[in-house]
Order: sequence, then structure tokens, then C-alpha cells
Amino acid sequence: MLAAAISELRADAARCADMPGGAMPSGVELVWLADGLVSPALAADVVGMAAALEARSPPDWHPGSDGRVRDLLHPSLYCYVATVSRRRPTAAMRADVSWGDFLTSGAVEPPSAPSSPSSRPYTMYRCKALSETHLWLASSFGVDPDTAVVETLSHYINGLHPVDEAPAYGVIERLLAAMLPLFEAVLTDTQRGLPHRYPVTPWSFPETPDEPEPVYSDFEEEDAGDDRFETALEAWRRRRIANLLPALLDEQAATAPPPHPPRIRLAGRRLRAIIKVARIELTPDRPTYPGGTWHMEGVPAEAIAATGIYYYEIDNIEGSRLAFRTAVDNPEYEQGDDTSVRVLYGLVDGASLNQPLGSVATDTAGRMLAFPNMLHRVSPFRLADPTRPGRRSIVAIFLVDPTLAADSAAVTADTVPPHQAEWLAAELASTLPAGGNHIGALPTELLDGIVAATEDWMSPVDARRHREALMAMRSARAVTDNEELFEAEFSLCEH
Repeated sequence: MLAAAISELRADAARCADMPGGAMPSGVELVWLADGLVSPALAADVVGMAAALEARSPPDWHPGSDGRVRDLLHPSLYCYVATVSRRRPTAAMRADVSWGDFLTSGAVEPPSAPSSPSSRPYTMYRCKALSETHLWLASSFGVDPDTAVVETLSHYINGLHPVDEAPAYGVIERLLAAMLPLFEAVLTDTQRGLPHRYPVTPWSFPETPDEPEPVYSDFEEEDAGDDRFETALEAWRRRRIANLLPALLDEQAATAPPPHPPRIRLAGRRLRAIIKVARIELTPDRPTYPGGTWHMEGVPAEAIAATGIYYYEIDNIEGSRLAFRTAVDNPEYEQGDDTSVRVLYGLVDGASLNQPLGSVATDTAGRMLAFPNMLHRVSPFRLADPTRPGRRSIVAIFLVDPTLAADSAAVTADTVPPHQAEWLAAELASTLPAGGNHIGALPTELLDGIVAATEDWMSPVDARRHREALMAMRSARAVTDNEELFEAEFSLCEH
């Protein structure tokens, strides 16, 4: 077993030889990390972008976070809403249509039917169909085939004004470009999947003539014969497993995992991604973060293939980790063989059918992490010095499945114009001529009132209401998935 582990580690080291920024596999399979992909200049610009977002008023505290999680940019705000959002019949890029024309284009359409459970190549689990009336909006980015420089192709990134907040676009483009090597590694590994290094069949242990299995007839005439037989049978099973397990692992050690497929390359592609910027803030009055919920990102229609996270600020925080787990099938076992199931699979009667995959430390500023869209949660953490505040700040990039055709997703920032009523008001005020009877001559209050009266634009209050609806639907879906997929109970069937 040790020889097989060393051989696999050497293969991983060879793969990392040409990876930039110290990128490497983490201690959790399919999860990659790097601490050197972001230059000092880019790191400073990310902090500057976050400061500009933080200056928005009032602060946007994430619902249900008890004032601990502050959203600086979140895709749930001003999301697509089937009965409100305008949609264009075809996608439009910056190069095709002017900002003003795109802003006011499209029409409200009736909601589409729920999507089928996902079977896309980069989706780790099949999730139930969901009424996709509220969706995140992905933006399109082009990757130069020679330089891998990233350019925003969409008119906007949801929540970021393309003119007033234009500097943030350049920062996000550079950050996505820095994250591409990790995304390529994750997508490549996901194609192979999780290898089964040590297949086991507990019911096929070889016979041991020198110690045959206890027979009930040898005990039935004794006092308390049933109990004595069960005790003897359990001890016999334990001895067999204790002797067999090392040999089993040694025997299977020669079975190496399948080789990795050729590395996925994203240069020259048109990608779609969803952007989030958030911060967890702790204070002496609230010195701990209780941990997040187990979840996967998005819904099938959003087709999120991988998540990349850049931890741009870690201040006075200790114990910050990101944990992962996966669902497992019911193992095959001989009737009543609870010992083998417990020793080989770690399952006991009534346990949940999931397997912890481990966790990755996220308490280093400058760390980048990328992983496929699998079940994960932020582990609990606390202030290092409980007498002063602390915070952990991130930029998250949710990468849409790059194998999908560019026009395959009807609900994106390319087909759905922005919802912000204040963006429309500003555009009207800046483009319509002033004087006379033109709208541009109206007082700002009247202009805002006219825009607010339209049904297909959202005020901040509207946006928060739709966010709450989106979160409620996704929370219900997460509970259902956890109960039916990840926390289904293992029952040791006795027939």
C-alpha cells in the first residue's frame, strides 16, 4: 500500500512541475490550491475593488447570517426572475449592441419548465428537477488563445455597473486569468473521477480450515447458548478481518488509479462565470462563526462545473477550513455482517450514507482554491485574539460547464438585460437631451418615480425580496438533497 501511495504522489509531483504559482493537489481529492498565483499588484487591486464595493450604502448583510456575513457582490441580488425579467431572443455582446440599447431591450416571457436532473460531464451528482424561476446570471469572458488574457464579453457582470464600476471589471478579468490553471486541473481530474483504489468484497474472504466458522448446533444445548454463539461468531469475524485487512491492501496495492486524461486547456475559449465577493466579520461580541451548511452551488440550469475561491484577506482568524464530503452507495455485505461493514467502510447501522473527504486550510491570505461542484461547507472558526475584530474575505468565481455551447443557456447576462431601476434612470438622465419637454429636464425625483413604476425593473427593495425567494427555494432544495442523497440512512438489513 505504501509503495502505491508513493508512486501516485510522484505522478502528482510530475504533473505539478509545469504548474505556475505553486499550484498543487490539496489533501482532498479533486481539490487544487495555490498560494502564489496572484501577484502583489493584483492582490492590492482586489483589496481596492473590495473597498469600493464596501463603500456602497447601506451595508448588505447576508440574510440569516446574524450580522456575520457581508455581501459585497452577490449573484442572488438582482437575479433572473421568470415573471419579471426581460429576455432577448438572442445573446448580445458588447461588440454587437450599444449599452443603452441592450439596457432597454428584451421582453418578459412566461417561465420555462423545470430542467431534468443533470447528467453533464462536470456535474458530480444528479440533482432533482427544480422550478427554475429564480436564477443567477452568468457573464461571458473571452480567453486569448496565445496570452490567456481574459476579457469581459458581456455588457455587464451582475451587480457591477459597467461604466461607474469599470475598474472592478479589469480586476475580475485578471483574477479569472490567474485562476485558469487551477480550473484546468480540476476539470481534468473531474473527467477521471474518484478512482477506486482498493475494491473490497467482505463476503468473499477465504476459508480458514484451522479455524472454521462457529456452528450454532455446537451451542444450542448449552445454557445461554444463543448468546454464547453470537459472541463466538463475532470474535471469529473480528479475527478474520484483523488478519485479512493488511493482506487485502497489499494485494490491491498493485492496482494503480487510471491515468489522468490530457490536461484541459481553457485558452482560446469563451467561458461563462458568476462572481461573488463576500466577507465574514467577527467581533468580540460575536467571536465565532458557527460554520456554513453543506451545499452544492447553483441549480442544473446554471450548470456550474467548478468553484474557484481567492482568499484576499485573513485578519485575526484561526481555524478557517473548507470541508468536503460525498454520498456513497449502500455497500454489498453478507446478511448480518456488521463487523466487516464497520471495519471496511466505517458504517454502522443507522449511519448516514456519506463519506467525509477531508478539509483544506483557508486561513492564509493569498490562497486560491478550486474544486468541482461537490458538497462542501465552511467549517466553524473563531477570532485568534478575542479582544479585537477579525475577518475573512473572498472572491468566488463559479465556472459554468465549458463544454456547453455558447448559446445553450437562455438565461445569462447576454440574454437578460440588467434589472437595476437606478441604472435605467441614470442612463435616461445622461442620454436624453435636457430642456424643453424632454424627459431629461424632469427633476430626479420624478424621473426615478417613472422608472420605479415600470414592472420589469427592480428597486433595491424588490431585489432583496426576490433574493429571499431564491434563497428559500434553494434552501429547501439543499435540505431535500441532503436528506435523500447525502444523509440517507444506512440500514443493516437483517431480513
